[in-house]
Amino acid sequence: DGGALIVIRSDIVSNLIYISVNIIDHLFVKLSFNNINYIVCSVYISPNCPISAYESFISAVQSVLLVPQSLIFCGEFNLPDIIWPNDDFGLIKTILV
Repeated sequence: DGGALIVIRSDIVSNLIYISVNIIDHLFVKLSFNNINYIVCSVYISPNCPISAYESFISAVQSVLLVPQSLIFCGEFNLPDIIWPNDDFGLIKTILV
């Protein structure tokens, strides 16, 4: 149905961060590259997930972010009706025609 995958070169030091969120396929990995620490998240949320699953996932993300680090999110959130605004963090909405 879905799934989450993160591929990291063998010469990059990385550690899997274990977080339990029911229903949502996800991975959190902490890695260091060029002396910068990152947390990379890969997530797949199926289209029929209840709001409570999103809320649980956000709580998990907040627990990972207790220590400030660069964060990279990748994945499928299945939120077709959301409007992604442009903002100071560089998020750019894309309209597919």
